[in-house]
Amino acid sequence: MAKELPPIDFLHKIFQYNPASGALTWKERPLSQFKSAHGMNSWNSQHAGTDVGWMSSNGYRQTSICRNKLLVHRIIWKMATGIDPEYIDHVNGDRSDNRICNLRSVSAEDNARNSAKQKNNKSGHPGVFFNKNRQYWEACIYNKNKKISVGCFSTKNEAVEARKAAEADLGYHPNHGRNADFGLQRL
Repeated sequence: MAKELPPIDFLHKIFQYNPASGALTWKERPLSQFKSAHGMNSWNSQHAGTDVGWMSSNGYRQTSICRNKLLVHRIIWKMATGIDPEYIDHVNGDRSDNRICNLRSVSAEDNARNSAKQKNNKSGHPGVFFNKNRQYWEACIYNKNKKISVGCFSTKNEAVEARKAAEADLGYHPNHGRNADFGLQRL
């Protein structure tokens, strides 16, 4: 379960969000709260107006507030809607694109229905693989955490088409199975 986010009024007090660019920046802080030993407001001179956080190794921007690491897209969602989300999906697959039009609150299952193709995928299509022992193509799909066989096929194209039909029937996002580098595109 994701960490609970700070109250919305606190988030609006310390952050500025630009919905057009998706940038979350630090706001200036009152001088009386953050004076250094030299009487200067070093926090403001270093951070006010700069982008919040850092890019993690998994491609998400994150930050630390009161020693708690938080995902920036979750902060943005709460600032825009007032709601702590369960999961946030980046619709176009670009984990650094935090424009509100690219974010949607989803369940874990719906989040998985808009995932990129796995790096170890050999067929080029999610849920499609060649069964070497039986010498045919198989297609499968997940629904409510259960693996469902879509069928066995003599050609790869038949398996791919059957899998795509199952994705449509089960409400998978049209971006599901995109290449992992798809995220460079914007809506």
